[in-house]
Parts: sequence; structure tokens; C-alpha cells
Amino acid sequence: MPYRPASYYDADRKIWSGDQLEYYFDPHLSIGEIIFNEMRRHPQLIAQISATENTILTRAELQANAMHIASYMRSLGLLQMDIVGIIARNTTHISAVAYACFFNGIAFHSLNISYEQSTIEKLFSITKPNIIFCDGDEFEKVRSATAQLNVKIITMRNHPSGSIRIDEVLATPIEKNFQPVRLERGNDQTLAILCSSGTTGIPKAVTITNSRQIFNSSHSLTTNDVQYSHSTLDWITGLLTTVTSGVFSTKRIIADNIFDPEFFMRLVEEHQITWIIQAPSHMAMMVNSPSFSTADLSSLRYYLFGGSRSSVETQHRIRSRLSKDCLHFAYGFTELGSMAALNLHFDEKPNSVGRLVAGLKLKVICEMGESLEPR
Repeated sequence: MPYRPASYYDADRKIWSGDQLEYYFDPHLSIGEIIFNEMRRHPQLIAQISATENTILTRAELQANAMHIASYMRSLGLLQMDIVGIIARNTTHISAVAYACFFNGIAFHSLNISYEQSTIEKLFSITKPNIIFCDGDEFEKVRSATAQLNVKIITMRNHPSGSIRIDEVLATPIEKNFQPVRLERGNDQTLAILCSSGTTGIPKAVTITNSRQIFNSSHSLTTNDVQYSHSTLDWITGLLTTVTSGVFSTKRIIADNIFDPEFFMRLVEEHQITWIIQAPSHMAMMVNSPSFSTADLSSLRYYLFGGSRSSVETQHRIRSRLSKDCLHFAYGFTELGSMAALNLHFDEKPNSVGRLVAGLKLKVICEMGESLEPR
């Protein structure tokens, strides 16, 4: 029988519940501590391949890079209550920046590269980052937006004069007997600050904690899996991919280009990608690509999508190119910090949001504030 996540309904309280959250790691460990220890367990496995910068990193190399960056932050005197800013594409060393923040218990505030200077100024005036990692493409915009902040700006690619190159940071000696920190406020402490979609105005800063909820639907990932997400670290899907790749020791494929459906489909075939999480807009671009009908997507065993609605026609066309029922709609929102519901049975119930994931409860409330029953 196909796997069906547990789902319960309390008729008296009118509350739906997912299954109980299971802890595969010590519940007191932070996400940074888990990733640090898992990287040490699999040092020779390939952690990351950049398809656009043509770089390959083992888990030992990625961990070392993260420790160099974390040691640089420590040399500046950054503490757990400080903030690191990020406005960057998926370049070779951006994962190491994220892991360095996790190792140090420092939250990063990530913004989208498309934001206007005024939006960057508004958002960073709230969190006041001490250092910012950005691509050289956005350096001048970021520097102008943060002119009132005493902030160091480190560039990840296309380095202009006046910036600190990421290579300089990577040259920082690793602190002797380096260990990830224990979080001062436990796992309720902020892991990252992302931005809401901004559909009603300027995007809001949304805090994501160190809760295990962020990877509670990813325990089936193994060291044999190959992950890809085009999302950058300002999206919950980009953060999810970065966290799960570190926790479950998968191989991750990255690219810092604008999404190109034909390029993406070639990546799936070339690297035998098994897990993706994708925006419906990219799905629509794929099915309208001349290469879609001949693309080999047979390696995929997890095709997650979400963030907005996808037409049923597009979903069925994607499903027609998959070798199994692995097209899964993931429903959630940034403020939750994880998926809320996941449809693991597209063939049986296409276009359904699925069932609640483990660890969550749901109540449906009408405009009058009254709890509603199932229909």
C-alpha cells in the first residue's frame, strides 16, 4: 500500500493534526551542530557541484570553507545576537556562508537580488547587519542602501574595487579546536530572516527558528540523493534545500544563472537529479519548452512544487514525463518556516494540498472567528 501520512481530527475542538514529530537527532542540538557533525561523518562525499561556475566541493571542503568564514566572523567579534546580511545568487561559496552562520548561532537576513535600493535600505535598517555578503553585480546598490550602517560588504562574484572578496575571507585561519556554538536561547533562537512575498507592499522580515520543522518532511533523503533548487537563500525553498543537503548529506547541484528550462532539464539528466523543489512559473516554462517532450526526467523521485498555484494541465503534463507518482504539491508559507501540507498521491488526488505534515495542527476559522467542521 502507498504511504499515507497520519492525519487526525478532533471533532470536539475542531482541530486537524498531523503525526507526531519524530526526532532523528538529539532535540537539543541546533541545525548548525547537526550539519557540522554530519559533514564530519561523510568527508569524502561530494557535497556540491556548480553547473555554472564549474566547481566541485566535497563535504570536507565545504565544511572547511564554512569554518574559515565562521572564524572570520568570530575575529570581527560577532556575537549570537548580531545579524549577517545576504543578497546573492547560488554561487560556489554561498552555502558555506549560510553554514558559517549556523555554526556561529548567528541569524542571516537574506534579500532578493531584484530588490530596489529603497527596499534594501528599509529592510536592512530593521535588522542592521554587521556584514553583508552580496554579488558584485549588486555591490553599488547595496553600498548606497547601507551607507548609514557601519557594515563590511563581501562580494561573492564579479568583485568591484572597494569590496572585500570572498577569497580574502576564506584565507582566514580556522580557529583552533573549532566547534559550532551551543545556542544561547535554545532552538527557539532565530536561524534565518527571510522576506515575505511583498504582495501587499514592502516585503516583511520573517524570522525562521532552529526548529526541526524545516526538515520534518525530508527524512527519506539519503546520501544517494541529488538535490536541486533554483531558489536562492531569500526563499524558504532555498533555505530548505541548504539545510536538508547539510543534514542528510546529499549531493547538491547549484547554478547562478537566470532559470532556463532547457538548461535545467539537461542538469537533471546529466547529474541524475533525484529531488527538486520548483516554482509553478518554472514548471510552466518547462512544459512550453521545445525540449520538454524528449527530456529524460526518469531519475526524479521527488518533484516538489509550491509557492503559488499551478494549472492542472501543467501538473498533468509534468506528471506524464515522470517515471513514477512523485509529483508532490507542498503547501505552506514563509511565516510557518516549513511545509504545512504535502500531497503524496497526485495520481489519486491531483491538485489536492494533501495532508498535514508531522508536528502541525490546523484549525479552519470563518470570518466570524468560529471554528469550522469538515465538509
